[in-house]
Amino acid sequence: MRSYTPRDMNGLCRQCFMREPWCLCELVPRIETEVHFVIVRNFKEAYKTSNSGRLAAMALSNCTLMDFGAVDSNYNPSVLEGESVWLMYPSTGGAPGLGGKEEFPKPDKLVILDATWRQARRMSQRMEAVRMLPRLSLWPASMETDRIRQKPHDWTMATIEAIARAVETFEGAEKAKQLDELFERMVLHYRAMKRSISVERYLAELEREKVGTEGGD
Repeated sequence: MRSYTPRDMNGLCRQCFMREPWCLCELVPRIETEVHFVIVRNFKEAYKTSNSGRLAAMALSNCTLMDFGAVDSNYNPSVLEGESVWLMYPSTGGAPGLGGKEEFPKPDKLVILDATWRQARRMSQRMEAVRMLPRLSLWPASMETDRIRQKPHDWTMATIEAIARAVETFEGAEKAKQLDELFERMVLHYRAMKRSISVERYLAELEREKVGTEGGD
């Protein structure tokens, strides 16, 4: 499902980029972390209402969001420097971990490429500051997670979902749960917004559909 935000932001929240009746800002928690999350977003994602990296950056207190790929992008490779910096990148096979290791220390910084899978693959190859970083791969918490966009592979995740798995690994399950719940709310608000109905009405329709399906069984 594609999304696009008009450049004049008419009728849209300038923080979460949702249309004002479906604004998510009041639902965004403040999550403190020791790890510094660095989100490098493909510039084509910057104006998409379906972009979840934006919402993750709003929630995380220790986070930097940079856009990459356009002439006026604010990408600064020096932000990626440090003693212990890893790239979170999906594994196409094998066990999740860091370079095949199942146990690993907490990094100072964790870099996340916020893009489609195809864009992220190109970014990881072309960005010199990213290319040589050790790679951390984690699996989705559930294959049944409802998402705005269709997954190209079982092991790929939405950006906020991937960050939640990293937060769970390094900061604890309670903090990760806040991000997972925020993503759930984002999906609900987005689907309701696309139908121009309230979230409450959308949830009621989902419940009626569920009851009808169960009754048919």
